Amino acid sequence: MELGSETNKSWKGTKSVDAAFSLIDSGVIVRWKEMRSLKKDLSDEDQCRILRYFATKLCQQSHNRLASEILVESFLIWIANSIKESLIIAFFDQLFQEEGHDQACRTLVEIALTSEVAENSHDEELYSMAVALICELGIAIKEFESRTPGSFTNAHEVLDHITTYLLSVSNNNNTCIRLSLLHYFGYNSVQKSDKSAFNRVMNRFGHTVLDHLFSSLFNKKSEAISLQYLLENLPYVLESDSHCQRILHETFKYYMLKKPERFALFIQTFTENLFEHKNTSNNARRVMLQHIGALFKVVSEVNHKVLARELLIAMQHFEGESFKIDLINQILQDTTIRPVFKELLNQLKSVDSSHFAETVAQFRSPRRGRKPSFSRADHIGTMGQVSFLGNLELARAS
Repeated sequence: MELGSETNKSWKGTKSVDAAFSLIDSGVIVRWKEMRSLKKDLSDEDQCRILRYFATKLCQQSHNRLASEILVESFLIWIANSIKESLIIAFFDQLFQEEGHDQACRTLVEIALTSEVAENSHDEELYSMAVALICELGIAIKEFESRTPGSFTNAHEVLDHITTYLLSVSNNNNTCIRLSLLHYFGYNSVQKSDKSAFNRVMNRFGHTVLDHLFSSLFNKKSEAISLQYLLENLPYVLESDSHCQRILHETFKYYMLKKPERFALFIQTFTENLFEHKNTSNNARRVMLQHIGALFKVVSEVNHKVLARELLIAMQHFEGESFKIDLINQILQDTTIRPVFKELLNQLKSVDSSHFAETVAQFRSPRRGRKPSFSRADHIGTMGQVSFLGNLELARAS
């Protein structure tokens, strides 16, 4: 059957996997308006099987541009309407098993990031999803190759291909795209001395993205997703260059003074997280402690004793780290620090860590009630995070 020859066919009313396979074989594109009923009528297991079939067909048709474009757009429409980790994992898992997966990945990247879509009324949503998907593809290839070296054909060449294309879209103003790129290049910068790609995207839009994340963090409706993204990605920022650290400090400083109680809670939560994850580098921890020290100087300037207490308790998470005492000594030598804050630092330096909270209890807020905390959403994957946070930005703009 010639591709698309049955022009009267559509996905409307499709309720079985076999019917879906037949439509894919026939080259019938999935339409945005059809996805509501498809999600309703097809189980998650059925959808996974369909996404696997998309992957198989893409590997078979990767040298046929028109067929590949229909497959890729249909797949993107499906994912954009049903952002589930299980579907994405199913697609990648099948893709990597197929012969010709390296060429299929190249084709997927090129079509997803450069081709015009038939559903032009949803082109921005599809494009941001395309970038998010290609970011996840690059990470999935890297992880797959790490687990089973040599199993992915031409892995390094395909990853270079992905990185080149993703750098080319880094001027885009879409928040979903920026969040996806920050995660991708941050992930790729781990344990590398050359972090130029990550520094490049951070210098382009790091300030805007961090401002959006912290603004979302201090909104009850979005705090859980924003916190999860920050916990997972802020360590990458801590590993970046000095300009990125200035961006991060200015963001910390602004929101610390604007939302002192919630920011203090974030600092406690984030520093705890740094030590809960063994893969966090010593350099990231050292830089975070330096940020806390810089913020301590700010709270001394504004004479905010409650914030000082919170920052010093956060410092206690670095107990046993050699650079902690070095930092405290540097702060003590700073003539701009108020005497009462230096006294607290001296107590932090000398007393047993288990008794330090009692030492600074004089600065504890008199409020009573349930201990404050952030909502958590640890089960949501990166594509779900960026979709939620990006759409939140669109909702604000409208």
